[in-house]
Amino acid sequence: MSCYRLKLLIASTLMICLAAFAVEAAQLPDDEVQALKDIASALKKTSWDLYVDQCNEMGNGTVSTNDNVTCDCTYENNSVCHITSISWKRQSLQGTLPPDFVRLRYLQNLDLTLNYLDGTIPSQWGSMANIRYIVVEFNQLSGELPEELGNLSRLQRL
Repeated sequence: MSCYRLKLLIASTLMICLAAFAVEAAQLPDDEVQALKDIASALKKTSWDLYVDQCNEMGNGTVSTNDNVTCDCTYENNSVCHITSISWKRQSLQGTLPPDFVRLRYLQNLDLTLNYLDGTIPSQWGSMANIRYIVVEFNQLSGELPEELGNLSRLQRL
């Protein structure tokens, strides 16, 4: 077999494998995609494309730690992803903290440091069963902490 044919065979095999991998890539459920879109809209976040698959395109530590969505794609035999971490630091986010973060049921870490957020922490956040870290430092938040945050048995940092 000639060197050219061998290279062609290897390239063809690689392309078939990559195509098969792309078809079977784990996907973020539609309800989590919609939650991200709603949260981004509420916070006036316009710096990323809402139409790309956040887990396969932006997440998993491949982007800046200031603008990152991280997913765990090991669910249902590696076919389903869930958002586990959001880090939107220094993004010039505005508005009040949306209760919609509770729709991300697998969220463990939320960092919204150094933005222009105001208002209070929503009482609904007290039902975020998997949350471990909520970091909202250096914003313009006010008011009392909702007592519902006492329900967060896994919370390590607020």
